[in-house]
Amino acid sequence: MHSGVIPGITIVYASLLPAEEVPLFHACPGGTVFRVVLPGSPVSCNACRWADIVDTAGLELKQLNLDRLSFLSVSRPNVLLVDGPEPLTTGWPEVAELHQRAKEASRGSIEFSVIASMGLVDADRLEEARSAGYRGVLFEYLLHIEKITNVSRLINALKKAYEVFDVVEILVPLGEPRRTRHVVYSLAENYPEAAIHIIAREDNEDAAYRIAEEVREKKNANVYPHPEESFTLTDTLCAECGAVIVERKPWGIRIQARRGVDGRTICNSCGRVNRVLTCKTFLRRALHREIVVY
Repeated sequence: MHSGVIPGITIVYASLLPAEEVPLFHACPGGTVFRVVLPGSPVSCNACRWADIVDTAGLELKQLNLDRLSFLSVSRPNVLLVDGPEPLTTGWPEVAELHQRAKEASRGSIEFSVIASMGLVDADRLEEARSAGYRGVLFEYLLHIEKITNVSRLINALKKAYEVFDVVEILVPLGEPRRTRHVVYSLAENYPEAAIHIIAREDNEDAAYRIAEEVREKKNANVYPHPEESFTLTDTLCAECGAVIVERKPWGIRIQARRGVDGRTICNSCGRVNRVLTCKTFLRRALHREIVVY
């Protein structure tokens, strides 16, 4: 067990929340996430989820140390998510240690670790994250709404992430509907086993729903509108035969597949090993929304 301060991990906040709220549909469906949000970004960001914390001026920042992780042994989350604009650069290399330290503090309840990225990193850094124990990436895809200075780096980062991580969740903010539809079709074609989440605002949720429904019908792809209250497009399907392997309904989540080696999900219908990681057990304990714990 490590002790003392984890050097250099400056955070905005840490919280507990349901996996589907992040969204993490392919990393421990139904589980609870311990989310650590890091500030700062290597580039200016106007449209990403974390545009308001790219500039750290005026933010009340905190230092995350091992003593502050002791509550994990009580809350017993299933997944560690290191979130923020680009924690692979702003928090590295200390973030590399966080997977093991959080797992130890939770007494093994944390089974999987996921790291967020906007693709503003080199391929080597993604490989380092995988070697450090991170098994998934929450990839924010911004090419269609944000001016990115190095497009080829972002595209190569997504390709590399899909190659090295067990789970890839791609967040696609909904911009102009026709352009977004083209982007989603392209992502579903090139990354068929990724979870593609269309992130909508209150005024364009219908467009997100229509795009997700259309792409799912034509591509047998796991495309999800977010947020999605009707629960008609949230089931996770087998990449081979299209059978439901994760069923999501208002009353709960049911895994309709076998849990294989290292949490990999095996379809009951065709035996395909899917890029979905299921946890041994998950218990919400009345956790319905994000709760800030530090």
